[in-house]
Amino acid sequence: EEWAETCLWEHGPASLLPQIGQNLGAHWGRYRPPTSHVQAWYDEVKDYSFPYPQECNPYCPFRCSGPVCTHYTQLVWATSSRIGCAINLCYDMNVWGQIWTKAVYLVCNYSPKGNWWGHAP
Repeated sequence: EEWAETCLWEHGPASLLPQIGQNLGAHWGRYRPPTSHVQAWYDEVKDYSFPYPQECNPYCPFRCSGPVCTHYTQLVWATSSRIGCAINLCYDMNVWGQIWTKAVYLVCNYSPKGNWWGHAP
């Protein structure tokens, strides 16, 4: 909840990231239910190659070049047994250099952390 309230479009807080997995979603404009973000994460399954993501880029959003599937793999990671999500309305949110007014921001944390490179979910 605290991280969603910061309205920062980045993963964090840094002190928790070694222990938790995290998915972020945001939108503005036309109403969409928060579940639309969860569905978008799940829909990355099309870019996942079992048993590990050979075709998916694990470095997004920092160096995106190709499909992303790490939201999907964290969402379905077998050993992540606890999940907590928070949603917040951000009045001015900087998303990749653009200011989104009245952005809806969804943050989901997973524990234990998934997405261990070279391991299947």
